[in-house]
Amino acid sequence: MDHIRLVSERAACSDRRDKCPATAVAGFLAGILCRKGVSAYPLYYYKRDDSQLEEDFFVRTQRELLPLEVKANQNRSKSLSALIKNERYADVSHGLKLTKGNIGESGGIYTFPYFCAFLIKRCLETWPLS
Repeated sequence: MDHIRLVSERAACSDRRDKCPATAVAGFLAGILCRKGVSAYPLYYYKRDDSQLEEDFFVRTQRELLPLEVKANQNRSKSLSALIKNERYADVSHGLKLTKGNIGESGGIYTFPYFCAFLIKRCLETWPLS
């Protein structure tokens, strides 16, 4: 069975109190996306019981379901790639990844450095990127 749960800003921030930069950025990102206002995004967490497939956040844009992942390193995003390639997830055709690396795009995954986290909400408002 798959687990999908709504994540509140408070829960996302309190669950991520360790000293890893990625978890601090994930809490910060949750705060940005959950802010009350015209374009607040409800956030969802996803975990499949029968695999290691898991995503930090999902947001719904006008056109698609978009997974967001915060990585502690610059490694590949296996879960993001699996979601994009799997026909079971027809709503997912792109993903966003925050890392300590550079800006880039590969296989439908758009990568942004941590310091660009404050721009993610603006990015989502103009999604898809062209």
